[in-house]
Amino acid sequence: MKTLLNAVETIQAIGNAHPEIMATYYGSTVEIDEDNQNKYPAMHIESEGAQSNKGTMNVNLLVTVFDLPPLDDIRHLETENKALQILQDIIGEFAYGFTYANVSSREYNLEQPVPINPITSRPDLNDRLLGWQAQFNIEVNYPKTGCSDNIINLTTDGIGNWVIGTTFTIQ
Repeated sequence: MKTLLNAVETIQAIGNAHPEIMATYYGSTVEIDEDNQNKYPAMHIESEGAQSNKGTMNVNLLVTVFDLPPLDDIRHLETENKALQILQDIIGEFAYGFTYANVSSREYNLEQPVPINPITSRPDLNDRLLGWQAQFNIEVNYPKTGCSDNIINLTTDGIGNWVIGTTFTIQ
């Protein structure tokens, strides 16, 4: 059975093993020190919800690869291109096979196509980071749901029988 934790740890392992990613982060808010340039390019993973289905769960993650362009402001395209290439590596590694990390995603199904959008710098917040975000919709299988097996078998002598299991039946 795979969980949100397993999916995030698998993506983190891929990011940590990627030769160009210097740091990986997880969470809705992350403090990143812009002055510490040796931590770029970096990858950030954020949960965006989940859906439960019979026997499966879909986990939605936002995976962002970002970099800090040089102060001369000339190489923005190069910075964005590099971040996009790294993000494509992460998607490929997770969806199809592992070159960088010794992890397995056989129990995951990454919905295709994967939406990818650019992020832009925010000069008003003194933010010069550039990069790309991918929305991972990951389907994981799990053997049981709350409604697939009998949880409680209850019989009453009053009005009738209450049976709670695969379906809820009042007789």
